[in-house]
Amino acid sequence: MNNKKMFAMAMTAALATSAIVVVPEASAAKSFKDVDMKAEYGQAIANLVERGVVKGYADGTFRPHQPITRGQSAKMLVKMLGLDTDDVVNPEYKDVAETNEYYGAIAALTEVDVFSGYADGSFRPNEAITREQMARMLTTAYALMAPHGTQLPFKDVLLHTEAYENVAALYHYGITKGKNPTEFGLRDAVTRAQFALFTTRTEKMLENRVQAKITADDLDATLIEATYTEEYDEETGETVFALHEDGETIGIEAVSEGKGMIVVSGSNVTEDEDYEVVAQKKYIIEVKKVDEKFVVTVTESTEVTPTEITVEEEALGFEPKHVTIMSLDGKVVDPSMYTYEKNEMIIEEDEAEGEEMPESPDTATYTLTMKAAGAYIATFSDDEGNERRLGLAVSESNFSFVAMQVIEKNEVLVSQDEIGFKVRNMYVEQFTAGLAKDKIVRAELRDGGLKLSRAAEGNGLFSVRLTGTSDETIYVHGFMYELAGITTIEYMVVTSEEMDELQNLLQSLGGGNLGDLGGLEGLM
Repeated sequence: MNNKKMFAMAMTAALATSAIVVVPEASAAKSFKDVDMKAEYGQAIANLVERGVVKGYADGTFRPHQPITRGQSAKMLVKMLGLDTDDVVNPEYKDVAETNEYYGAIAALTEVDVFSGYADGSFRPNEAITREQMARMLTTAYALMAPHGTQLPFKDVLLHTEAYENVAALYHYGITKGKNPTEFGLRDAVTRAQFALFTTRTEKMLENRVQAKITADDLDATLIEATYTEEYDEETGETVFALHEDGETIGIEAVSEGKGMIVVSGSNVTEDEDYEVVAQKKYIIEVKKVDEKFVVTVTESTEVTPTEITVEEEALGFEPKHVTIMSLDGKVVDPSMYTYEKNEMIIEEDEAEGEEMPESPDTATYTLTMKAAGAYIATFSDDEGNERRLGLAVSESNFSFVAMQVIEKNEVLVSQDEIGFKVRNMYVEQFTAGLAKDKIVRAELRDGGLKLSRAAEGNGLFSVRLTGTSDETIYVHGFMYELAGITTIEYMVVTSEEMDELQNLLQSLGGGNLGDLGGLEGLM
């Protein structure tokens, strides 16, 4: 589990505790001679004092208008969130030693990205925290997000900036009202009273922001977590919801209208104190606005999302007007199990002339959508006798189909231009690590270059060393791979130095063992 998820769970647990803290009446709380304890900020201060988050001064004052420093705000926030400040990773700020009173708090909040330092490697713990920094701190710590299109009245907060998103979240939730109706005051220092207001308003808001929940009981499990999410609406591209997890409950907060999906895994603790996944469910999340309020509908679904495979016209070498899909036993797949369509081209305009540029056939792409798991051979063709095959392996993961694919290349020609010199000698080396007894690649020198083709069954890496008449040396390095009965050959031309780097990489991967060919394309 990553640091941020652990932090989110700890934060939610802390909020569950803080939610039951009753704000003390002015008469029941410690009074400060410079604080109006009946005002909203006075009640907020009383809340934090009662919980031991902040203290007053020996002279009976609180000094509400005194700026709060970055170090002080870090120390107070970790108390509110209940974060561990002992078992932390040193963030290596040059001005925050481990003996610094704020070290633990700063390290804990840096680890989960709530706080960050400056470009010069400093944190500046004694510097006053600005309202802009406070906005980022709260939105990150409490996972706050404003609905798309939230408009701010503040003229000093520019659109399309991180500050705008952070301030918009605080404004949307009613956490901030601004310095005045038209100014937020990004660079202004946060005072002790403002800190109390910002944080207590945030906590109060959190109690009501979740519109729907999924619990561990729904999966007959002890612990649950969202293992896959699609928070964005496919049509609008906008964020539909935000999740808040504590290990036993997943809270769903509406952000904007639309549809999304989450996959939730439920686990139980075994006798050996390991976590065993006992259930997995998919939920469709739909958000609508009713009477200006968001309504969230959560529906369990067993449907599996189809997988989309992009086919490039340039790779096929012709315009693929038709496709036929067959299973490995030779049966034609029913057309209802897939769709095939040409993607719309984006026509660019010539900026100088204002005219449309002609469509280039080399950039055309097609989408093949598969709706069932299995191994298939897809044959693309046109009306002029051209044909090309694609091997497909479709499997299911997280209620979605995923596909591996290879385009048929039984032989390839490394052109003379790619080689760059007249070849005097050729040597073929394979890195098959026992997966193939015989050479899998056949290399033949021709007038037009080097022809590579399959020589035997199996998957493997190969390298052909070419030496020129003037002792020049290059390598044609590649792999041969079979999927669903379709062979593909991929290669690249490399120098001796680049070849040494590739060999070192192969050795680090286990001597070229191709047990996981899915990662080989990264070598290319």
